Amino acid sequence: MKVFESYLFSGSEDGVICIWSIKDWTLIHKINTEIQLRDFDIHKSGRVMIVCGKLQKFSIWDLTNCQKIHHQKLKSETIKLFFSQQNNDIYLVNEKAISLLLENEETKIMDFDDRIQESLLYKNFVILGTELGQIYICDLSDKNNPNFIKFSNKTSRVKGI
Repeated sequence: MKVFESYLFSGSEDGVICIWSIKDWTLIHKINTEIQLRDFDIHKSGRVMIVCGKLQKFSIWDLTNCQKIHHQKLKSETIKLFFSQQNNDIYLVNEKAISLLLENEETKIMDFDDRIQESLLYKNFVILGTELGQIYICDLSDKNNPNFIKFSNKTSRVKGI
């Protein structure tokens, strides 16, 4: 689920994303992305949505008319994606890496030893939790030279951030 201004976006694995009015909880629109949905994000303008699904599928949607404007097959299976909060960059998180999607081409930014379980974007920082209990705070301000801090969690897995 995502919230943008007075709208709630809910998505399901069958590829349907519903747009709800938070004011009166009415369904405004249903978008059938036609992919097995893994994640989606809304651009800060509220006019564009990015979607990733199983089988390396990725699409971009114009929310002013709820039409797909781009689709492609990614190099890797993406589990989470984000629009940058600072610019129009798109970050992709797969099981063991963070990539940047520029002009339809994936560029790997960082690799990790263990599988990523959970991720969160805050400004220029991606916060990751892994299956071996590691927590990474990655500063992506400089895409060519990202910095990170690594913490060890007391439990075996990070399930939420």
